[in-house]
Amino acid sequence: MRTRMMLTTTILLVATAVAVFGQRRVVQIGGAAGDFSWSQVRQKAVALDDTTALGALQPRELRPWENIMVGPGAFANIFGLSWAEGQTTGKAFGFEAGVDPRFWHGGYSREEAVVIDGDPETAISLRQLIGEGPVQVFNQILRLQEEVWTFDLVLETPINRILFFPRQSGVDKRGIPNKQGSPRAYRLSIQNEAEEFLLEGSEPIPKRTLATLIEETKSNTKSRVDVSFPLQPARFIRLDLSLADQFYSMAEFQVYGEGVPTNVNYVSTAIPLDEPVNFGEISYSFRSLRRDREADVLVEDPEGDARLLIETRSGTDDTPLAYYVVDDFGRDKEATESEWQRASLPRRESLSVRYPNQRSVVLDDETNWSPWSSPYRSSGQLNRSPDGRQYLQFRATFLTDDVLSIGRLDSLQFEVSPLLASSLIGEVSLAGAASTGLTTEAQPAEFPVGERRQLHFDIAADFSSDAQGFDAVRLTVPFGTRFEGLRMGDADLVAVVPDSVWPGDGIASDGELFISFASNRVSRGNDIPVRIELESSLFTSSTIFAGEVIDFASANLPQSVDGGNARDDVHTNSLQVFSRDARTTVLDGVRLMQPALTPNGDRVNDEIRVEFSVLFVDEADVTVKVYDVAGRYIAILDAENRGRSAQQVSWDGFDDDRNLVPPGLYLLVIEVNTQREIARRLLTVPVVY
Repeated sequence: MRTRMMLTTTILLVATAVAVFGQRRVVQIGGAAGDFSWSQVRQKAVALDDTTALGALQPRELRPWENIMVGPGAFANIFGLSWAEGQTTGKAFGFEAGVDPRFWHGGYSREEAVVIDGDPETAISLRQLIGEGPVQVFNQILRLQEEVWTFDLVLETPINRILFFPRQSGVDKRGIPNKQGSPRAYRLSIQNEAEEFLLEGSEPIPKRTLATLIEETKSNTKSRVDVSFPLQPARFIRLDLSLADQFYSMAEFQVYGEGVPTNVNYVSTAIPLDEPVNFGEISYSFRSLRRDREADVLVEDPEGDARLLIETRSGTDDTPLAYYVVDDFGRDKEATESEWQRASLPRRESLSVRYPNQRSVVLDDETNWSPWSSPYRSSGQLNRSPDGRQYLQFRATFLTDDVLSIGRLDSLQFEVSPLLASSLIGEVSLAGAASTGLTTEAQPAEFPVGERRQLHFDIAADFSSDAQGFDAVRLTVPFGTRFEGLRMGDADLVAVVPDSVWPGDGIASDGELFISFASNRVSRGNDIPVRIELESSLFTSSTIFAGEVIDFASANLPQSVDGGNARDDVHTNSLQVFSRDARTTVLDGVRLMQPALTPNGDRVNDEIRVEFSVLFVDEADVTVKVYDVAGRYIAILDAENRGRSAQQVSWDGFDDDRNLVPPGLYLLVIEVNTQREIARRLLTVPVVY
């Protein structure tokens, strides 16, 4: 994990003045001159369009005259997604819940796709519905016959019109014109939320009306039922025909809308980078568009709601997915993609039975690939996926709350450069901690939350070329961590004076430390271990001390340090440090830094400082107030939303109106308010002139 850090002006000048022999480069997806087009590295693209604008990617815009239920491909919708017949589907059948659209209905044993085939001359046969009941059978209320059609569009799709009708030519088996076969009674409803009864499985009867009722009638006389309503995103559509005894037939069920779905995503394949690399910034060009109704063209909309999220992961092979088949004992066994494709499909009539050589799940490969990163919400952020991998995969999610606001991604760029070290391993341990015996098992570093302890951050590197090397380390550590010293050497670690330390006082007030040792650059010819000595505290049950090395002798990107066995005499094998005790208070380590406050202008104890730690929580409302001994309010010193960290607050002896308080005793109250508890501490502060 890596974060951006502001370096001092001197360091920045050094970085820009060195001779450049690195090979920092940019891998571009899309754009007029990208290394790869969107189609070249597409693993999955749902409801996306890379043809409207040259080199750009955007959600597929719906136009008012397009039937959403029918599109390109065999039995597919407007987005090219194939319809799955039945409420229960699965990736093993070639369909994926939440990815592929579905439809199902009750009353007949098989699904009939003719209602969404785009052909008004094909229709389901005339049906007679007998609306008897409800009746009670085995303590369950049932209708003897239920005819409910449900369509899962899978995306929150903007719709404003639904049209259904029977064949408009010919006569039915009664000799009555087919166009009179439209249902007399129906209930039409839609819903956005994916509730459990609409997902995989079976829904109990009677089937529910969806969240938004669009229209209900028992006296329809129209052959073509055409219902318009305000434009809104919807995922599920339900047509209930069980309201009355009636005959009906249906040739087409059509849905229309305008704009773009609220959430669509693109997933790339494994993008080859030719060699293991370090990752730098992720940059992209993204803008909001809106259709000008008069000119009927897309124009830029600076106030548009369209948003983009990018996620990444890195890997060591070109197959980011893991495929599984069922073995002879009914267990999942990993297989190649071709073996999975050749395996037999599950049997719908016995889904709970696992037959040998039957397809099972397809998952993200977590053995050779890192987990997905947290989202990048703006261009220019550093890639948070692990360095040292030669493949990269990304996921782009297009979001909007306004279905008429269209986001366009013109291009996406990943900055990469060669490795600074072929292998870079780090290990964090307690200073003076002796290994228990000769065990090779990892022994995690542990100490109580809120206490300060001496720690060692050891780094070991291997090099495969003379061009590799590094001369600085950047650490991401708990707030308030102090740099204590630098040691380097093979058999014996020798104290080394760093060329520079940032911040200058060696205290990570912003959670980062930078240590430069250009005079002792680590390289193939000077391949020596590095130890950074720290004093730090824990504010949660576990903390990762992240690090990366930097080479100011080249223009190459920093390289992140991986946790592992950096030293044989240290056995944590990890960058993670754990708390030993089970204290759960969110407020700890409260102490006054001076015995008294003497605000007389002599610069000695003119302010009194209080230190405390917020533990365990990511967010809490922290307030620090001053009262006199009678409980009268004097001043508020701090009122912020803070997460786990060390805090320091000062009081100069003035009230809120900037009046100096008279001598005496005062009460300083620290309060940490979370959603689960309120922790409060009271300190007595003497004010003396």
